[in-house]
Amino acid sequence: MKISTIITFISMAMLSAVGSAWAATDSNVAITHLDNYYKFVPAKDGNTLERIDITSQTSLTARRIAETAIVSDFYDSDKKLKKATGGNVKYGAYSSGDIFFDDSKIVMVEVDLKKPSATGKATITTSYVRPEFFNKVLILDSYDIDNATFTFEVPASMASRFTFEPRNIPADKITTTSDSKSDKTITTITVRDIKHPKTFSDAPSLNITAPQIIVRGHFSDVNDLYRYFYKYIDSPDPAAAAVEAKAKEITAGCTTDDQRIQTITRFVHDNIRYVAVEHGEFGQRPDHPSEVLRKLYGDCKGSATLLKAMFRAVGLDARTVWIGTDQISDNWTDFPAICSGNHMISAVMLPDSILFIDGTARFDNPPHVPLQLHGRQAMIEDTPDRCLTAFVPSTPASDNCLATDFTLNITPDGLIDAKGSMTNTGDWHKRFLYKLNDTPPAKHNETILNLLLNQLKGKTARLTDGTEISETSSTVTAEISNVGKAKKIGNDLYVDLNMMPDISALKYDTRDRTVGGQLSATMMFDSKVTLNIPAQMQAAEAMDPVSVSNPWFDANVTTLISPDGRSAIRTMRLETKAKFIPADKLSTFNSDLNKLAQACSSSIQLTPIN
Repeated sequence: MKISTIITFISMAMLSAVGSAWAATDSNVAITHLDNYYKFVPAKDGNTLERIDITSQTSLTARRIAETAIVSDFYDSDKKLKKATGGNVKYGAYSSGDIFFDDSKIVMVEVDLKKPSATGKATITTSYVRPEFFNKVLILDSYDIDNATFTFEVPASMASRFTFEPRNIPADKITTTSDSKSDKTITTITVRDIKHPKTFSDAPSLNITAPQIIVRGHFSDVNDLYRYFYKYIDSPDPAAAAVEAKAKEITAGCTTDDQRIQTITRFVHDNIRYVAVEHGEFGQRPDHPSEVLRKLYGDCKGSATLLKAMFRAVGLDARTVWIGTDQISDNWTDFPAICSGNHMISAVMLPDSILFIDGTARFDNPPHVPLQLHGRQAMIEDTPDRCLTAFVPSTPASDNCLATDFTLNITPDGLIDAKGSMTNTGDWHKRFLYKLNDTPPAKHNETILNLLLNQLKGKTARLTDGTEISETSSTVTAEISNVGKAKKIGNDLYVDLNMMPDISALKYDTRDRTVGGQLSATMMFDSKVTLNIPAQMQAAEAMDPVSVSNPWFDANVTTLISPDGRSAIRTMRLETKAKFIPADKLSTFNSDLNKLAQACSSSIQLTPIN
C-alpha cells in the first residue's frame, strides 16, 4: 500500500469483521445476538488446513421504529461466499483506500423489521480457501451488539497449534471456555455489550483499538512466515537485462554508492506511478521489476522489487523488506501473521547500518522514510529459509519542524503587519512539496501564499525574497498585512503577539469518545515573534514564562522585553514525544494545550512614555 498519506484501510483478506456493513451507526437497530462458528477443516494429510468454513448468524431487533437492517460480509478469490439468507440479498463490488482495483466483493442482506420490537435474522456462510488469511476477528459493527458468541472448532491434531486471544475487551464482558473431544477441540468466546465505536480521524486505527480475537497458529514463528512470503519473490525476471541496463545508464556519472542510491531512488520516485491492483492471494506476488519499468507504474511491491533489482545491478547489497505501518497493531516476531504487515519497501545493507527506502514515498529520499514507518519492525530478505528483523530508526521531533520568525509593526491606523519567514523541515517540508506537486507551476506562488495565510491568519501576503527549497527544507519569506489590530483602551495599546501556529488544532474532541488519540507525526513547532514598539511608548512588565511537560509533549512560552525597551519578543517551542494518547488522558492533553494557547495569545500592554 502507498503510505505517503495516512492509511486507514486494512484489507478484508487479512482479517474478518463481523456483522453488518460498516456505515454510520444506527442506534435504532441492535444485534441481540451474533453467533459465528469457525470450522477448521483439515487437508487429507491431517497436518495442514484445507479451508476454514464460517457460519455467521445475526439476530436483530428494531428498538423504536420500523427499520430495514443490513447485514453484510466481504468475499474475494481467497474467501468464497457460499450462501446468504434472511432477507433481500444484494451483491456488489467493493474497494477502499489507495487501491485502484481489487477483487473484493460485498454481499448485503436487507432484513425488514416492520415495527418496533420486530426481530429478524440473517445468515451468511463463507469459506477461507486460503486459511492463512484468517488472522483476526474484529468485533465491530454499525449496530450495537448485545451478545455475541465466537466458536472455533479445530481438529484434535492441530489443537495445540491454534490459539485464540481476545484483545481490547473488558474482563467483565468476556467468557472463554474450551471443550476437548476425541477428534476436535472447541473454543467458545462469548462477549456482551459491544457498542458501535464512534470513529475519529485523529484516533489510532480500528485495527489496533477495536475489540478483537487474534488467531495464532498459521505460522510457527517469523521465519515460517518469511518462507511463505519469500516464495512470491523467488522467481527470475525474464527481462532482467533491461533493468540492469537502465540502472547503469542513470548512474553512469556517479562515483560513490551514496550517489548511486540517491539517483536510483529519485528515478523510481519520479517515474514509477503508484497504482495498486490486488486480486488473488491478496496480491502478494509482485510484478517482475522489468514489467514495472516497462509500464512505469506499480504498487508498493513493484516499486520495492524494482529498487532492489536496480541497486543490485550497480553492485549494492539490496533486499526486499516486508513491514507494517503505524496502522498495524503487531510486530512480526510478536504475531507472525499476514496481518502484521501491509507494505513493502527495500533496504540496502551498508557495512554498519541498514538503509531503508520506500519506493512509493516520493519526497522521502534516503535516509528518510515516511513517519508511518518509524519504529516499525522490518522483516528483511536474507536466505531462502531465514530472514533478518530490525526496527526502522525513529528521527527526533526536532527533525520535523515548522519554524516561524516574524517581526510585527503597528500601522498608524492600529493595524498590525508582519514580515518574516516560515521554514519547514522533515515531514513539514514533505507536506509542502506534496502541496506544490499537486498544483501547476504557474500557481506555485499562489499556493505558497495561501499556505502561509492559512497558517498565520493574515489578510493578504506577498513574497519578498522568494522561496528557498533544498533537499531537506523549504523557507518562505513574506510580508503579511493585517494579522491583527492593536486594541486601544484609554491611552494604552494591547497587542496580541500570537503569530504562532494554531496549536489548539491539536486538541481532541472528547465527546462520547472511548478511544485514544494519535498525533499524525512526531513534530516540533518553533516560533518567534518580535514586536517593534512604537516611538513614545513602552511595554509594561512581561508575563512569566509558561512551561508544560507531559508524556506526549514538552513546551514553553516566554515573553521578554529587549534591553533597550524598543521591542517585545515572544517565543514558543512545542516538541512532541509520544504519538498515542490514551482515552483517559485526552482531557489532560487538551488542558495542557489550552494553557499554552492562552500564554501564546495573551496581549502585551503598551503605555505612553511620560
